[in-house]
Amino acid sequence: MPPSAKKKGTPPNAPSTLIQIESLDQEHSLFPYLDSSPNPELVSQGWDRRFMVGPDRVKEANQLYRELGYEVLNEPVKPSEFNEICKDCQTLACNDYVIIYTKKAISPNSK
Repeated sequence: MPPSAKKKGTPPNAPSTLIQIESLDQEHSLFPYLDSSPNPELVSQGWDRRFMVGPDRVKEANQLYRELGYEVLNEPVKPSEFNEICKDCQTLACNDYVIIYTKKAISPNSK
């Protein structure tokens, strides 16, 4: 993918294979039973919600974002983020999965 074709918000040094899935409305969502709205308190502090990740990939995702120059915050998945239909998902996801938030790290040279 040429640099000009990268999605808005993709880091300039991100590999061309890194694709960020845009938020979709509930009707067209990849996960229609999950409320993918970001935490407004974290957003007000400059954090961007990235995605939900399982325990087997969280370390890898955190490392990738840090290498790209981001601070990383892992927030637990809350039962309130699931629709009533998906009770079994709540049990699994709330115990093992996290939502990754990132924000551009402040370099010591920029102060």
